[in-house]
Amino acid sequence: MSDISPMPKPVKHTEIGSVKILFMLMIVFLIQSRLMALGPKIEKQSSEKGCFILPILSYTPQTQVAGGILINCYFNKREKTKHHPPSTIIPAVIYTQRKQFSAEISGDFYSNQAEYHVRHYLSYRKFPDHFFGIGTGSRASAEENYTPRILSVQLVFHRRVFGNAYLGFCFEYCNTELIKTVNDGLLQKGTIPGADGAQTMGYGLSVLSDTRDNVFYPQKGYLVKWTLQRFDEKSGSEFVFSRMTADVRGFVPIRSRHILALHGFFDVTRGRVPFNRLPMIGKMGECNLMRGYQQGRYRDKCSWVVQG
Repeated sequence: MSDISPMPKPVKHTEIGSVKILFMLMIVFLIQSRLMALGPKIEKQSSEKGCFILPILSYTPQTQVAGGILINCYFNKREKTKHHPPSTIIPAVIYTQRKQFSAEISGDFYSNQAEYHVRHYLSYRKFPDHFFGIGTGSRASAEENYTPRILSVQLVFHRRVFGNAYLGFCFEYCNTELIKTVNDGLLQKGTIPGADGAQTMGYGLSVLSDTRDNVFYPQKGYLVKWTLQRFDEKSGSEFVFSRMTADVRGFVPIRSRHILALHGFFDVTRGRVPFNRLPMIGKMGECNLMRGYQQGRYRDKCSWVVQG
């Protein structure tokens, strides 16, 4: 494997103004603060709230020693006769011996009686990744290590239409800059879409249905998430493409202490998609797909995953 070195002259691409980024972040935290303020009004109906902390410790050749912390805070808004998923706030931070950094905060917030649902995911990463090529014909021996700097924001607004079914719209922004690549590798040659950096911004429709009895340790019920998004120049994206995802999870009790858990994930894109935004096996945002495969081992315009 060739040595990793900084790119001679990183290609600058159009970046969203700092004012707009701050505006988006203010929206995230204002929504979060507003929905959290509803908690005291329904405190009498709440039966569960708490917080737990998980330490993070790992070692890889690319990061050396890495450490961090994940905090999961939740509060339940539940009427005596109805079950509503809990609202959650989950921040996580990781720092490595090689001064690499990853920070993210995600949250689900349900209004009183769960008529409205807001989901947000905000992350900043300067962390090593792997590129093997695009398509099922990519070879393990073609692995290239690279380090991107990524700012990502996702917002989803839902309104309950009936039962546990919600309909709404979603927004996604991602700004990527490659700060380290392999000398004379595919990414440094610039022939791969997104190798010179990429800004994508899109919007679309979102559907949610959640009947799980517990979002942390479900024993029965199902979760269905579906999105259809469009990324184009009108919304501020440098790449034009469409994306549809479907995430279905089911939990069936088969014995007193045994649960059958099944997960199906479908991700399809159409258009010119940056390589780091292509459907892939491994970790996609907050979703781990086929964890036995190295992250980014396979990337293509469409992926199907079934696991249990």
